Amino acid sequence: RYGESVEQRNNICLSCHKSGDRMHWLSSTNEAEDLACVSCHSIHQPNDVIERTTQTEVCFECHKDIRSQTFRASTHPIRENKVICSDCHNAHGSAGPSSLKQFTVNENCYSCHAEKRGPFLWEHYPASEDCTLCHRVHGSNHQALLNKPGPQLCQQCHADISAGGGRRHISNFLDFNDADRNRARFKVGMNCANCHSKIHGSNHPSGAALQR
Repeated sequence: RYGESVEQRNNICLSCHKSGDRMHWLSSTNEAEDLACVSCHSIHQPNDVIERTTQTEVCFECHKDIRSQTFRASTHPIRENKVICSDCHNAHGSAGPSSLKQFTVNENCYSCHAEKRGPFLWEHYPASEDCTLCHRVHGSNHQALLNKPGPQLCQQCHADISAGGGRRHISNFLDFNDADRNRARFKVGMNCANCHSKIHGSNHPSGAALQR
């Protein structure tokens, strides 16, 4: 109503809608940004933010940086509405980071990518710690939503390999004077995952190097 503050208008809604998914509203990012309920919700007409086919467009009115990421080469199917914002986020606030529906990034991802959860006999600890150490979740110009292309991504942690740790690794594949031409296939499209394919973890008894 005219002349009322955002807090006063929101309190009218919260007098009924204050439980369930809205219990964290008072500590949410949107509340801190002084966002009114009616900024997203329509009161007496069809509610675009609830419908799967229209929700993302409502969110993108503010989150334009996220919208731009969905046009990158590798994305979740967000623009196709197969994955929508509320599949991962609770706009009314949550106990997790970035208004995620789960307590951690990984638990959020595992709700769809259950095969990556483990436990594995051989863990790849960055993968079990935080998916975003390697992946850019809304969109990336690298395959599989990666932050960087391989092997640069892996070399952020495995610096000993990039410095020449062993004849099997990347620094040797870059040596175009190498007489062993059997390894030339790695010089085009080279990627650590060409060999270490079980990058999220392995249950094979001989899978310590995540190769099987």
